[in-house]
Amino acid sequence: MMQISLTPAESKKLIAKSLMELDYLREALKNGIVLVHPSSTTYFLYQEITGTLPSENWVCGVVVQKGACINRDMLDELIIDTIKGVSKYPFWIFEKGKLLEKFVPISKLVEMMGEGDVYVKTGNAVDCNGNVGVLVGAPDGKGTVGKLYEASKKKGFRVLIPIGLEKLIPSVEVASRTTNPAKVRYSTGMPLKLFPIKGHVVTEIEAVFLLTGAKATPIAGGGLSGAEGSMTLVVEGSDEQLELLKKIVLEIKGTELPKVYVPDCEECTWKTCSIYDFENLSRCFK
Repeated sequence: MMQISLTPAESKKLIAKSLMELDYLREALKNGIVLVHPSSTTYFLYQEITGTLPSENWVCGVVVQKGACINRDMLDELIIDTIKGVSKYPFWIFEKGKLLEKFVPISKLVEMMGEGDVYVKTGNAVDCNGNVGVLVGAPDGKGTVGKLYEASKKKGFRVLIPIGLEKLIPSVEVASRTTNPAKVRYSTGMPLKLFPIKGHVVTEIEAVFLLTGAKATPIAGGGLSGAEGSMTLVVEGSDEQLELLKKIVLEIKGTELPKVYVPDCEECTWKTCSIYDFENLSRCFK
């Protein structure tokens, strides 16, 4: 038996590493399309695939001390239609293992993808039933994730959802029914809609099994002095499995994410934030 504590960044690294053990993801990287939604979790998947870390546009929506916000660097890359939502988004697109450098519109991505391809998208909430929710700030309440998730059901490509247990909530279904940005009268940051999705969910529990075959059980959450949001797990397995996990954990210990810079509220151009204008917010989300 082994006990390990992982910070959120370390969990993200562990989960990303485990995704490369999935046969269908490796097959899609070899012969198909893997569409990766930039995030603080897929930041490390990008590294697993390419051997390098992304230098920019690695996360979009974020929760910072002042509340829900957006990465300042990503904001400059997005094109927003206040009725239709996001019309431009810088995905990481791997076609037969090669990163496409050119921008591909969402409509074109939907045409390109089909059975055998994989869409990798993390979430902001997960419950014990494996339901996942994604926070959406786009005016249409669906954002890019909504368009691609709906397309996956029609086109047959897989949805792979790596997500840490720091995001565990009681019920994604109840939470998604509760969120309604148009009715929010005060918000610390951007009011958001929780959009529910389903797919292959990989948390720390699945990651440990994929990497070693051992069984992980969460026993505590939280921490201090840089360990806020951490998960503590007890892992049961053979000596060989535990020794392998120990080696992996020691390799990822100390993992950190780059600092995120968000815009000053007075200068921000994102028009659905309540700090900008409550009247405009209600109009956008009608």
